[in-house]
Amino acid sequence: MKIKRICEVCGKEFETIPSRIKEGKGKYCSKECYTESQKGHTPKYITPEIKEEMRIAFTGENNPRWKGGKSKRICDECGEKFERYLSPSMLQRNKGRFCSSECAHKNRGRNNQGKNNPNYKPKIKLVCQECGNQFEVNPSRKDTAHFCSNECYSHFKIKQIQNLETHPCYKPEIRIWIDENQGKHFCQCGCGSVIKIEKWHYSQGIPKYLRNHGQKSKEVQQKIREARMKQKAFPKHHTNPELVFEEICKKYNLPFHYVGDGSLWIGKKKPLNPDFCELNGKKIVIEVFGDYWHSPLLNRNMQNHGTLKYRKRYYRRYKWQSIFLWESDLLRKDAEQFVLNTLQKEGAI
Repeated sequence: MKIKRICEVCGKEFETIPSRIKEGKGKYCSKECYTESQKGHTPKYITPEIKEEMRIAFTGENNPRWKGGKSKRICDECGEKFERYLSPSMLQRNKGRFCSSECAHKNRGRNNQGKNNPNYKPKIKLVCQECGNQFEVNPSRKDTAHFCSNECYSHFKIKQIQNLETHPCYKPEIRIWIDENQGKHFCQCGCGSVIKIEKWHYSQGIPKYLRNHGQKSKEVQQKIREARMKQKAFPKHHTNPELVFEEICKKYNLPFHYVGDGSLWIGKKKPLNPDFCELNGKKIVIEVFGDYWHSPLLNRNMQNHGTLKYRKRYYRRYKWQSIFLWESDLLRKDAEQFVLNTLQKEGAI
């Protein structure tokens, strides 16, 4: 049962529990009144005279922590006199020898150089592979240092390039293969340029088209574009979500045809190839996205042109309506009803 009390600050009546009264609390009605009571508050048992007596009693040698006061020292670096509080243990360890941190850094840097440094290791003498002169290096470079200067290293590399037979990466069969195929391969776009055979073509194959062609006419550029489109690798079979959507189109006679084999490209610069296209003249395309391959959260190696945001903006630029269906939506039980509702909502059927 609560007990009624009167606030010692504002005089208001308030209620509190008996346990707080037993603890000596319950004197104020709110935190504001308690804060107000603490302003300028000095305990009754400590007067200003008592405070002054306590200060004098614990000053200097009368303080129980007194350790002798400041010690007079002479700086080991600059020779100036200075005073500093130093404990007996610090004096035993020869601490406090410098008047400032600058003097300490100067002394430490001078006395820790060369052989005076505890981590000092003498240098090792080696013989230069190019000029034969001796040179010194740190022990850590014992296995990697072979030349005394950059000039000797440059002369050594020039000799290796001039004499391919002595080069460590030289392979005679690659040089023979390059000589036999040089001048036999031409660009297949129709420009007539010769493809220069390089050593990395031995393992990667000779390209069919040049990156930089001598002719820059619109006809040649169109041929290059068509040739590169044919050279792109397209999937030979549909994915499972694409097959599901194609079966739904056949079942309900939906006017959408598969064009993901490269038969339709939209745009001029970096064109895109959609998965399905509307057949009745409407500019509507449908993209079937895989949950992993088209998700930036799961596929960290996905490029920007594969994201939904980029493709939707790209199709809108060329006045194409785009509809995107995800793999998880096409593989669920009510996939047919979901596809029909989505197409009706987008106005495609």
